[in-house]
Amino acid sequence: MVQVYVVTYHSLYLVTDQNENGRPSAEKIEGLPSKHTPPEGYRLRGGTVLAIGNRIIAYTPGRNGNGREIEKISRDDWGDYTSSIIGLFKKLEDARKCLHSDNKKPHDERWLLSTRAVLKEIGENNPWIEVCHHNHLASLRA
Repeated sequence: MVQVYVVTYHSLYLVTDQNENGRPSAEKIEGLPSKHTPPEGYRLRGGTVLAIGNRIIAYTPGRNGNGREIEKISRDDWGDYTSSIIGLFKKLEDARKCLHSDNKKPHDERWLLSTRAVLKEIGENNPWIEVCHHNHLASLRA
């Protein structure tokens, strides 16, 4: 079972490939004050798979004859999605440090080793979480 922490500009999400219902889940567990983010406890909706790339995207593969890869899915068929990902973490303490840091940017170099390790753990063949490599949706550009 995969369980990782994903930090965006204003939110910290717990992402798992199997929640209590045996489905993937991205739940906001902490956030910075912002008018434009969902409340703590909110889970991304609108899909059976989560894509992790430059953001977390909930989607359902295979609609309209499309494949599994998020880049083949029309944006109209996406469910909920987050703002840009800053870093991926195994440890909650590290994710909190990132969330509360200053001058964050997408796929911040300060957390690049952690991000790469988490992406490797998720792997390329996880049935519930897709690691994106397509240019404008890529997990990493480095």
